[in-house]
Amino acid sequence: MRNYREEWAEGEIEASALLDAIDELRADRATLQQMAYCLKDRLEAAESARRDDYQNWMTALDRNAELLAKLEAAEKERDALRAKIKAREQQAPVAWLHETRRDSDVVTNAVKHAWGKAVVGVRRAYSIPLYLAPGAQPAPSVPDGWKLVPIEPTPKMIDAAEYVDWGDADVRGSCINAWNRMLSVAPEVKL
Repeated sequence: MRNYREEWAEGEIEASALLDAIDELRADRATLQQMAYCLKDRLEAAESARRDDYQNWMTALDRNAELLAKLEAAEKERDALRAKIKAREQQAPVAWLHETRRDSDVVTNAVKHAWGKAVVGVRRAYSIPLYLAPGAQPAPSVPDGWKLVPIEPTPKMIDAAEYVDWGDADVRGSCINAWNRMLSVAPEVKL
């Protein structure tokens, strides 16, 4: 860089050149100030973006922590329910049911066992298990070709049976016709 002060003192430089150099320095200073302001603005924008990124990251981290806590709570609840189901599935019947068209009867395991030694066929007769907590037992289902019907026939079922020709000598056929007519109007039940 030139030493304008020394050149002025020695008279080697004219005043106009010195004024030009001063103007040039002022222009350089303005350019440098403008560059400094631009760099400052860019630095502030970058700092603001960094703060925003940090805040977004912290929000996401908090949300992840909430979701993780919910997941852990759900897993604990799932494990507790699995243990409860397993305990229920391993339970033994507390009594046995014998059901006929006319009546039903319930006996405990001890009674069934004692009767089974004394009376032939008792164990087979009391064949429907009853559980203390029946929630884990399989749901009843209706086999193919079967239909659930009410214990007491509905008025529609009775009306359907009345239209069967009972004057025929074939009583069995008339009963089957009445049965089919009653089934055709029996209410549907879904399990």
